[in-house]
Amino acid sequence: MYQRTPKGDELRSAFDRLKHKREDELEQMRIAKFGPLRNADRTARKKLGREIDEEKTHREKVMAECDAWSLDKARTIFYGAAEAEGRNPWHADVSNTMFWM
Repeated sequence: MYQRTPKGDELRSAFDRLKHKREDELEQMRIAKFGPLRNADRTARKKLGREIDEEKTHREKVMAECDAWSLDKARTIFYGAAEAEGRNPWHADVSNTMFWM
């Protein structure tokens, strides 16, 4: 079961804003390079092979940037702020205990 929390909603909104902003920026770069997506008669224009390859590259780039952002947020939440780098997130009573699953 998925539990929604205010903190989770805030993180999801920030993630979505980052993703959509980056996708829009890359789409505008493609439009500048290859021309508008629609012809004058409002029909979709045929995409070139190079444009399709670039779209795939841009999707992968956005995914990599989103993964990096997510891992950075997770690291900050788990370990604390950047100045606490290397901090053990576990309580002292638990940190030296081996868990068997």
